[in-house]
Amino acid sequence: MADNGQILDDTVLAQQADRLLGTDGAKDMIRRLFRESYGYDVFDRLQYDSGFIGGVNTSGLAEVMTSELDGFFEEIVLNRSGSFLDIMTSRYTNATDGRMGVIYNVNAVTNTLAEDRSGFLSRAAMLTKRSGFTASPIKRGLSIIEHVLCQDIGLPPPSAPTSLPVLTEDMITTRYRTAHSTEASGTTCVGCHSRFNTLGYAFEGFDSFGRSRTSEAIYKNNQAIGSLPVDTSYTTKEITGSSVSGSGARQMSEQLGVSDRAMMCFTKHLKRFEARVPADANANCQMNRSLTTLYGKDGTQGSIKGAIKSLVLSPEFRRWKY
Repeated sequence: MADNGQILDDTVLAQQADRLLGTDGAKDMIRRLFRESYGYDVFDRLQYDSGFIGGVNTSGLAEVMTSELDGFFEEIVLNRSGSFLDIMTSRYTNATDGRMGVIYNVNAVTNTLAEDRSGFLSRAAMLTKRSGFTASPIKRGLSIIEHVLCQDIGLPPPSAPTSLPVLTEDMITTRYRTAHSTEASGTTCVGCHSRFNTLGYAFEGFDSFGRSRTSEAIYKNNQAIGSLPVDTSYTTKEITGSSVSGSGARQMSEQLGVSDRAMMCFTKHLKRFEARVPADANANCQMNRSLTTLYGKDGTQGSIKGAIKSLVLSPEFRRWKY
């Protein structure tokens, strides 16, 4: 079909795209696409105090966490023909490793997690970006603004501190310490951190090991000295360009699932994955076709598989020479 040009016929090319999306190769493609897009296979380290994590063996756990999201995207995108909103809100899991059951607080094999686990952002692979007793709303928020919203924050200035300063108060939350140290007027950090910290605050309902919580254990000299309620409220302009507020990971994920910025970011990831170079203005027409498919019609989003097909069926793809 390629030799005689038949592959360029719309019907034939669409049939071949559907055929390829049903193969094992498509599963590998989806894994690579979403790993590269959202960075869930990249871990700083998984080194925790054994008592803090209840003696859970972390050997090979990063791979288990990564595999869970691999299976999540394969199921939602390929098997269920899911939309962008679906990957942001689905509670599906295929995790069977007992250690994941500890993190997710499920005792038996289940394919559906609790409501606070809606979407991929609230899964262990996305939440364990900083080991230790305290979670990092900074790292969580930075991951969202860069990978989900495609905003380039850049490197911190040379004078920026590499860790949060020690404050005189003992009984304060990580959120308070983070805001006091990086968002206060006059600090060198406020320009950037005021944009993405609040995205991370929505996920303060999870500790550094990815477990759900309503209060944060406060540590001093590696010893717990008490606990304080967590605050998952947020207000941000980054999701839509206008100020939106909410509380918790579920609500933020729902807002991201219908965000023009987040969907446009995904089409950029898709184009970069296809061309193996960052998307630029020359790719706008092709990306707009995929974006239009994602938007869908009559208030119902289109599928991610459909967005992939729209890219393949575009005139730009047919003219592309690798």
